[in-house]
Amino acid sequence: RMDELDRLMQVAALAQVESRAFLSSVVLVRGEPGAGKSHLVQNMKHPLTKNGWLYINCNFDRFSQSQALVTISSAFEDFFRSLVELKTSIENRDHAEDGDEFLFTMLASIEDNLEVPGIVVLSQFIPSLRSLYPNIFQRVVVEELSESDCEQDDWDNANILDSSKSSSIDCIDDDCDDDDAFIDANIFQNRLQYLFQKLLRAISNPESPLFFFLDDLQWADCSSLRLLSSLVMGQDTDDNPMCV
Repeated sequence: RMDELDRLMQVAALAQVESRAFLSSVVLVRGEPGAGKSHLVQNMKHPLTKNGWLYINCNFDRFSQSQALVTISSAFEDFFRSLVELKTSIENRDHAEDGDEFLFTMLASIEDNLEVPGIVVLSQFIPSLRSLYPNIFQRVVVEELSESDCEQDDWDNANILDSSKSSSIDCIDDDCDDDDAFIDANIFQNRLQYLFQKLLRAISNPESPLFFFLDDLQWADCSSLRLLSSLVMGQDTDDNPMCV
């Protein structure tokens, strides 16, 4: 399978080098079940990360179809859990190493792009954010994230920070007779798409582009497909090449 692997690596290299023209490169790998498609793409992880890419693996299955966004949340959680482990390792040693600056630059970029309200919202889907930003969540617990902290005029977070709102996403995937609930669900998902777009802009750049592997996409739920579409179509043409 070296020929196929080389072709995929060429596409990734093209997306990184010519980021303006190939902002979001979408590559489809097809073949018979059991032909080794997943293994082929997974073999790209080591050479990609060695060349500075960020690698996120999102593996859908039929059993997660009924749970909106659970697979995407798990994929991002795996990625950020690895950052938590790296951060813990840095804090436990007495000397700096290559790569340390990259982590703290990324964390600062996330905080600058999402700010406290956005980080708190996404932590409902990516729990490791709480470990990466303990000071933020200590402050949230003490202050209970008052409406003034949430910047009501921009986020209207009095609703979005209510964890019970996350269940409204499921309304989009089902036949919903309640018009108000359907509108609320769409508003919530639009905000969530906006936050994930900002998250991708914060963690990736031309030197560290994102490789997003979507495995068994046929099992993805409707909310996940909408979110993925927004991520592919919503990237900035100047700064954030991505290969899906």
